[in-house]
Amino acid sequence: MRDDWKLFKEWTRRQGDHDRHLTELARPGALTAGLNWYRANVRPQPPPSHPSPAPPPAKITCPVLALWSDGDPFLTEPYVSKSYERISGPWTYMKLEGAGHWMTLDQPDVENRLLLDSLAR
Repeated sequence: MRDDWKLFKEWTRRQGDHDRHLTELARPGALTAGLNWYRANVRPQPPPSHPSPAPPPAKITCPVLALWSDGDPFLTEPYVSKSYERISGPWTYMKLEGAGHWMTLDQPDVENRLLLDSLAR
């Protein structure tokens, strides 16, 4: 929170509903809770002396629509476009142009149309 959230503003690159997030994160305990979500979603690496790596997670068997936006500074396109490797069901990849990390805020009509089209299939 130091220097009017300078580090947070640099880290987020002011993506998304920036002002609302800062207001919410300033509440007691909210910043720790938000950071814990990211901490809990990082898959730990086994120690170097571990005899064998952990098995990969099970493949997803339901239909999947993978959306990526070319303005996302956090998630790279190969990470999304190659996610078919973890899918055994129908998989579709689509790239949105001109949206950021929070596609739902940047282009809600486009994202909703793509989701509804995918669900109709």
